[in-house]
Amino acid sequence: MPFVENFFEFRTRMACPFLQTAKGYLFQNGGRSDGMEHSDPPTDPTELLRLSIEYDEAQLVIAERKRSQCADYIATQASFHAKGAGPAPGDQAFEDLKQLKIQCALLRHRINENKETLAAQRGPSATMAYHARRDAQRETAAACVAKMREE
Repeated sequence: MPFVENFFEFRTRMACPFLQTAKGYLFQNGGRSDGMEHSDPPTDPTELLRLSIEYDEAQLVIAERKRSQCADYIATQASFHAKGAGPAPGDQAFEDLKQLKIQCALLRHRINENKETLAAQRGPSATMAYHARRDAQRETAAACVAKMREE
């Protein structure tokens, strides 16, 4: 009879942080689980790097959501304070916002580095396509910023 490992046992064996994604649970070391079926981290370095990128992107979504909520809290609290309806936002809120911005920037940097490494592992044509796509994204972003400044 095969051994059946429950999620708690799998999580304990993985011994690292995990995030819940649309596909189930993704562990920092590349392990996956849907709560019932589990898979150990891949041994293929390319697949492991791909899962690392996926984990970092999920972390970035969470960090950006927290940053946005913190900024909204500060703006709302400042608005109430300006109307005499509450205290000013505390210094800790500004420190939290600063730390969340740093965390988002570090995650973006790590994701971009890992994507470049992954593209290099896949070969020169994939690397060129990746850089062309990044250049196009930068041009689009610059055009949007220029358009915003015109209005």
